[in-house]
Amino acid sequence: MVVEDKTYRIDKVTRILMLYHKLINGHRVSKDLFCMDTGVSGRGFDRDIQDIRLFMSEEYFGTDVLYDKTDSAYYIPGERPQYTDKFVIIVAAKLLLSSGAFRRDEMLHLVSKLVQSASPSDRQSILRCLDNIDNYSENHDKAIFKLIRDLYTVIDRGNDILITCISNKEQTELAASPIGITYDKECFMLVCAENYRIEQIRSIRIDRIINFTILKTFYAKDIKNKYKEEGKNEQTGQISAGNGGGSAGKEHRGFKAEF
Repeated sequence: MVVEDKTYRIDKVTRILMLYHKLINGHRVSKDLFCMDTGVSGRGFDRDIQDIRLFMSEEYFGTDVLYDKTDSAYYIPGERPQYTDKFVIIVAAKLLLSSGAFRRDEMLHLVSKLVQSASPSDRQSILRCLDNIDNYSENHDKAIFKLIRDLYTVIDRGNDILITCISNKEQTELAASPIGITYDKECFMLVCAENYRIEQIRSIRIDRIINFTILKTFYAKDIKNKYKEEGKNEQTGQISAGNGGGSAGKEHRGFKAEF
């Protein structure tokens, strides 16, 4: 039973607009939760639903507000934009902001994209919860978002690449078969097989990569499959065929990290 809170109540016009906006945008509205949020009584909620139903019938919407007993929610059936739950966005955005993994302008762009995936009615609420945006501290000053996107494209296609990067404060080049991208110690890392050899797995900080050239060879496809299979074998205690024994498997998994 919903008990009306007389100390807090949203006026009827605003309340009906809020309810209608939620329904028309595909939200399933719990009567109890809505009453607690707005301070309206259960009977008041019922009258609001009836007013919306009357409006929709007069405007020939061709549909109605329905009630689902399985989750005690009101909804309007039909296809609508699919919005991301605001609490999912808040958690994801806070994790991003606490990482410092991207340059400030890139991070704000990513958070903005996350917020835009929420319903318009949730966006201001999300921004109020993200109180650490102004205090965001980046771990480096290099733009890497596009670089990561390009690397993922190459990894998906299976191309080998020629990487130009900074190693020990000097510019160097290496031919490699990209396998994947990980996040470790506050930075993104490219996991790759140097010289197209699975025995030479290493990880390179992406913010140390200056650029890369896509090669016409595709050793990466086979290496990536072997690398994944070796990981599965390690988890199950098996030895992959042709690896020369268990010690080789461990050697493959031991990255040579470049910082």
